[in-house]
Amino acid sequence: MTNYTLSHEDILKYAQRFSQKISVSFFEKKQSITGNEILSLCPIKQVNYFILQNIHQEWIHSTQQIQNENPYFDYTNPIVAEALENFMNILSQHICIKQSTFEPLLLKATEQTLFYITNPEFFIEQAFFAHTSIITDEKLSFLQKYIKIYPDFFSEIQLQMHNIPSPEREKGIFKKIILHVKKHIPPLAAGKHIEEFHTIMPIKKIHTPNIPFSYSEEQPEKENNQPKWTNKESFLSEKDMEETSINQKFAENTHTPLYQSISKPIETLSDTLQKTQNQNVFQSLPFYQRYRFIYTLFQNNEAAYKEATDSIENINIHSFEESANYILGYYGKKYNWDTKSEEVKEFLKILCKKFL
Repeated sequence: MTNYTLSHEDILKYAQRFSQKISVSFFEKKQSITGNEILSLCPIKQVNYFILQNIHQEWIHSTQQIQNENPYFDYTNPIVAEALENFMNILSQHICIKQSTFEPLLLKATEQTLFYITNPEFFIEQAFFAHTSIITDEKLSFLQKYIKIYPDFFSEIQLQMHNIPSPEREKGIFKKIILHVKKHIPPLAAGKHIEEFHTIMPIKKIHTPNIPFSYSEEQPEKENNQPKWTNKESFLSEKDMEETSINQKFAENTHTPLYQSISKPIETLSDTLQKTQNQNVFQSLPFYQRYRFIYTLFQNNEAAYKEATDSIENINIHSFEESANYILGYYGKKYNWDTKSEEVKEFLKILCKKFL
């Protein structure tokens, strides 16, 4: 069994060496890095997605700063808001970062990944409660888009938080939810993820006093006799929840056509307004989602992605089922999609919104 004992200082030092190795390897042959290249930069996907998250956060901050420094315009005007969103979407399709600018992003993302692996509860708490005393819906959905390690753990926290009115989502409730969720899920495989870092760059076995994080590589999993966690078990309510997670739908009925396993989200006023605009939902996605689909589903072929999403808009199909069958039957076979993958499920959920 491989033991890794890491202090806060150890993580910072290791992240510096690790990120430097990744950076030197990439920029030996390149002068800059693009969005697609970020997604495939590091074998540890979480590092790549935290880089994109940090870019996105800086992007939001910069946009807000522009509005604060130029208080002469009505940024709430629908035409202005749409124009700004379109402009930022165009920019997001042309990410180009020089090495000197990129290296701090890579270092920060490496540190974040290691801290998240070794202490996920504390990491999530810091992310949720930064600059605020309650957790907003916006923060819940924003962080979820970038979490690739312990996704089930985070999803259950998110689910429980959604059951609580926003004004009541303070730290005390969050800590109770963490304890509740941990009782109903298998132990988190921290050692496995640390081993992935060790494979790329060895981690020294360090033994120092007052170590806050200490993890070892897990033994082969034994049969778990704990009651199985389901979305029907709510932290604050005895009422059964009607919606089943997409992962459970696939697990419960493998013979059901894939499109039938996608649960349709509740339609909001915003969804209703978007439906009347008849816009291409895929072309208006944030950059991190587009790059993810292009890289994982279309073999890094942006033209193929555009062809597929444009065809959804242009062909004479009037239901989600028909559209899903078309996409899976042609592009799914052409690019050998794994229909159980997270990316395919997410792609179909977005497609489903078009037909609400």
